[in-house]
Amino acid sequence: MEKYAVIDVGTNNILLLIARKQNDEIITLKKSSRTSALGRNMRADNITGAALARAKKILREYIQYCKFFTSNIIVVGTSTARRAANIKLLQTWLKSRFNINFKIISGEEEAYLNGLANLGDFAEFSQLLLFDVGGGSTEFTYVNDGKIDKMFSLELGIRRLHNEFSNMKNRLKYTREILRKLPKTKAKLVGIGGTVTSLVAISQNMDEYDTSKIHKQILTESELQTILSKLKNSNRKTLQKIMPFEPKRAEIILTGTMIVKEIVAYFGVQEIFVSDKGLQYGILNLPRKKLEEYLGER
Repeated sequence: MEKYAVIDVGTNNILLLIARKQNDEIITLKKSSRTSALGRNMRADNITGAALARAKKILREYIQYCKFFTSNIIVVGTSTARRAANIKLLQTWLKSRFNINFKIISGEEEAYLNGLANLGDFAEFSQLLLFDVGGGSTEFTYVNDGKIDKMFSLELGIRRLHNEFSNMKNRLKYTREILRKLPKTKAKLVGIGGTVTSLVAISQNMDEYDTSKIHKQILTESELQTILSKLKNSNRKTLQKIMPFEPKRAEIILTGTMIVKEIVAYFGVQEIFVSDKGLQYGILNLPRKKLEEYLGER
């Protein structure tokens, strides 16, 4: 039984998972999500100094906490890390300060890990389409008969839309255009990540986030429409009251809800399942040799 910590440095949030691997089972010990807004106000593909400072603060606190549990600490970067011209600043800091490698993964690899994280939990369905609406990109994973078939990573992310378009009309237009790149399917849709899990928490009027009441829950198209209408008619203060479990996400949840609703409309479904297991669980499901590659030299 080995313990691992996996930190996912996303465009908007930094996620922490501390877990124990026991044979083929992953036992969650600790989960946390904090908002760094790493991709906020990116210009010329450079992360701002303020965003780097926020990310470093969160990473410092996470890593210090992880060391009480394990020395097996994996840090991965996704869309903003792939895109940022100055990401070396964060990579060098992590290596020099903590001797931890910062592994930047491709969009396709991110989609693959999302699939690996969820195959066992939705094994009753022969066809699945998993999607993860992130801050900088959205990953789609097509699964057939329990095997990952196709993977797509679209430049469709909540922070990206906020940075590039000043109004919802243009964000909606871009979302509809880019979704046309995806092949249609009759598969069951499963939403992964902070956007869809937040929507379940909102629909259940949660004051505190409770993963046991979110994982494998269903969101209907009508619920999405109700939430979208509610968010459209709310100011910033009201949004934070709607999301007391993560108020810093409130500024972007309307755009995230729009993206989810457009995905549902594009595939013509009436409901989606929601998963609280993202790429971190996929990493821990990797074979031992591949897992060691993520840890790197220490």
